[in-house]
Amino acid sequence: MNCKLISPHIPFIRRMDEWLTPAFPEWFKHLPSTKDKFDYDAMSFEKNVKTCPSFVRLFKNSYLFRAPEDVMFSSPEKGSKVITAAGEAPYPFQSVSSSDMNKKMNPAFSETHANILFTYQFKLVADEPTEMVFLDPCYHLDRKSELMTMTGTMQLNPDLYMPIGLNMMLPYTAFDDKHECFIRRGQPLAYFYFPNGKPTIDPVECTKDEWDLEYGYYRTVFQGNWTQEMHKVVTKERESSD
Repeated sequence: MNCKLISPHIPFIRRMDEWLTPAFPEWFKHLPSTKDKFDYDAMSFEKNVKTCPSFVRLFKNSYLFRAPEDVMFSSPEKGSKVITAAGEAPYPFQSVSSSDMNKKMNPAFSETHANILFTYQFKLVADEPTEMVFLDPCYHLDRKSELMTMTGTMQLNPDLYMPIGLNMMLPYTAFDDKHECFIRRGQPLAYFYFPNGKPTIDPVECTKDEWDLEYGYYRTVFQGNWTQEMHKVVTKERESSD
């Protein structure tokens, strides 16, 4: 399976290999082989997670998404500001917003965490229908912070696509004594896990006009637009295959 990563942001897409990388952690790669190693004290063969199907399948079928640029958050006491390394760019590669989890989820979440939504100006266009799962990169130790990726899924389809959005939870305890919290470029943010097998992802540059006209996603109803449009696409595919 192949997948195109389409974006009009040429500088970022040409550095795709910096922020979309293989998912195997370095520590995992350096685990010793336990083949034919017998532990006489335990009276069993030695084991580690390098031979665990669960770990191997997760890393093999995932990409690691890393922060493409530095971001700084200020706490509510400092006005809940968001500063990105790109500054006030007229057409940013990423935008940052937030939702009130007290209203959209449950008050218990908002007591300890703030919601952060990163929306990136790239789209994944698969050559066949598949599913992608967003997972927290909890097994990556490099530049790990208290920021947590919210688990979710996204359907990828050759005929329907939208920009990638990454929902995260930021605990209030993550702010330092200056009431600031940083995300550094290269910090692991999420696993993009493909249960049906990891596709080959190729970067594709497009113009701003092509992005808007050929790859645009536009709502025609206030609520449930994506669900309704995906249902139409899936129904059409099913009928054509009968």
